[in-house]
Amino acid sequence: MAIRTLINAGSFLVAGLLLVGVIVATNWYLKGSADNSAADASAGIASSNPAPAQNTPQTPAASGTVLAAAELPASTAPLPSNTLADTSADTQSPVNTPEIVSSQNPLSEYIDFTTLGDNPLSDDELKRLADALANDPALREQLLAEFRANTDPERVRVLVWLIGQFGEEQATQIGGELIFSGDPVSQQAGLTLLGELQPRVDAAREMVASLVMIEPNTEVLVSALDALARPGELPQGSQEQLTNRFVELSTHDDTRMRARAVALLGRWSADANVTGTLVDSTRDTQADVRRNAVYALAQLSSRTTATRDALLAVIQNSDEVAETRQGAINAIKKYSLDSDQQAIVDDINVELQRPR
Repeated sequence: MAIRTLINAGSFLVAGLLLVGVIVATNWYLKGSADNSAADASAGIASSNPAPAQNTPQTPAASGTVLAAAELPASTAPLPSNTLADTSADTQSPVNTPEIVSSQNPLSEYIDFTTLGDNPLSDDELKRLADALANDPALREQLLAEFRANTDPERVRVLVWLIGQFGEEQATQIGGELIFSGDPVSQQAGLTLLGELQPRVDAAREMVASLVMIEPNTEVLVSALDALARPGELPQGSQEQLTNRFVELSTHDDTRMRARAVALLGRWSADANVTGTLVDSTRDTQADVRRNAVYALAQLSSRTTATRDALLAVIQNSDEVAETRQGAINAIKKYSLDSDQQAIVDDINVELQRPR
């Protein structure tokens, strides 16, 4: 009996151990499957959602003063290709990599002031540049530096327009600083700027007139006279001084100076005292001076016997260029002529009208 009891107890113990083993094995198997499924799921998510590439700062264009396109208002009109430096190339390229330009993009990332004006710009392009400059003092300084150093007429024209967008007061101040700098290149640039402003800005006109009174450099003085090509008003004393300066320059050794001074007498002065100077200039050795003297006499309200006789002499001078003789005929229409004088003028006018 005791033996049987021990056998039965042993059987129950073995069965129990086997049951525990089965349970442990089952749990181990199930845990391993769950871990593998989770790993597979993680791998699937990672492969379907790759990590975003890190942004690498781009290298600016290699040369010239540049303007960030982010500061420009959006537009669909592209700027000329030679004013843009494209930076969309490989960011690992060295700084001196040749610029690649794309004219298809409405805006590239930089605008190079050193090439601005090489090609004509549309009104829309100029407006966009002006808007970009309006609120950026550093950018304006870059533009001014390029303007001061530039002598190309077309490029200067574009730069003058842009500087004019700063406002007349600031542009006049800039022009004044340049013309009184003593540096001929800067003076030429300043006179170009003030020449655009002086017909409507008194301060700009007075600055140019002041320079005309004192400037010894012939080239700069010629440019100063050009800046006064469109007449304006000056205080009475300044007007008289300027007229006297024109009279003085009408006998200058340089033909360009004489021609300009004579032309300006007709535009800036209504004083009968200048008629003697203009009459003398109709007999100048240079054709440009004689032509301008005739046109200046036509603009004066003062008509004297001396001015009439000077015009008749030009009309009858067969050696004079046809343009100047025709100008004298037009000018003398304001005078009262006797029948003989009128007949002479009419005959010469018919002769000048014949095809040659």
